[in-house]
Amino acid sequence: MKNELSDWEKLLEAQRSIYQDQPVNTFVPRAATQAIKKESDVVYKNDITYADDYPNSTFDILYSDDQYSSRPTWIHIHGGGFLFGPVQGACYRHTDRTSLIDAIAEKGYNVVAVRYALSPDYKFPTPIIQMNQVIAYLKENAAGLKLDMREVVIGGDSAGAILAAQYACLATPPAAQAAYGIVPSISESELKAVMLDDGLYDPDIKHAGLFDAMISLHIGEMDRSNPNYTTYSIFNYIDSSYPPTFLASGNTDTFEEDQIKLDQRLEELGVSHDFFFMPRTQRVLGHCFLVSYSTLDVANECALRMMKFINGATGLEAPVEPFY
Repeated sequence: MKNELSDWEKLLEAQRSIYQDQPVNTFVPRAATQAIKKESDVVYKNDITYADDYPNSTFDILYSDDQYSSRPTWIHIHGGGFLFGPVQGACYRHTDRTSLIDAIAEKGYNVVAVRYALSPDYKFPTPIIQMNQVIAYLKENAAGLKLDMREVVIGGDSAGAILAAQYACLATPPAAQAAYGIVPSISESELKAVMLDDGLYDPDIKHAGLFDAMISLHIGEMDRSNPNYTTYSIFNYIDSSYPPTFLASGNTDTFEEDQIKLDQRLEELGVSHDFFFMPRTQRVLGHCFLVSYSTLDVANECALRMMKFINGATGLEAPVEPFY
């Protein structure tokens, strides 16, 4: 009789199945950099290298159009439980409207989509170090890249939301800087807003087995004796200087307790924020439902609220409706 796989083994087996003959972590860009113009007028450049210390250190840029006007920069961090990321290069190129970030670019932002090293080979806080590296690179090369790094939004979904939330702590309270051992590449005045879609921010909250297994592969033992366990939690660092924050949360097989706790903490601290959440009795919404903005009415409603909130934080005067 075959032994049942542990949660760790299931996750690593899924990683092997997805990547197959491709490396999970690579120091070589997965595709040659190209620039194309989509039907929507968005200009897309893929696989630009920002550092060489860690694998998967590349990003894509989606410009609102080919005029390259000065616009706020939206840095998007992908999800995937710290185990999964774009397998192919040029992952946002294949169709005219491939993801939420296409729509964000169409709404007037230049979007930088960042990749980072994946667990279990690379663990916390490596991706946070990489976020700091990519922002340093973007600032140093802002003129050549035609990016405005004085007006920055950082956002992500799932694991990407965790990294965005953690990195935002670096730009505000000094406690996180000391704990992570990182001097932030961005200032509090440059980071205008944060968008967090269904992140797991508190290891003290009990989550479904696979989710806790993902975090343990990323930080090590799920125990307070592990320094990474407490360093990981954003609730140890957030204070009233945290950037304006938009929160989105599903309510089924997701991390609604984390989002509710964060909403309450931001409310207590007086931090400007908006929280899009529906109880399960009103509407069943899965993990990161926001990405279904083009097919799900409530996701489109959430996307509209997100853009109105972020535009308010950046001062971008751009039409939001219709979102799709």
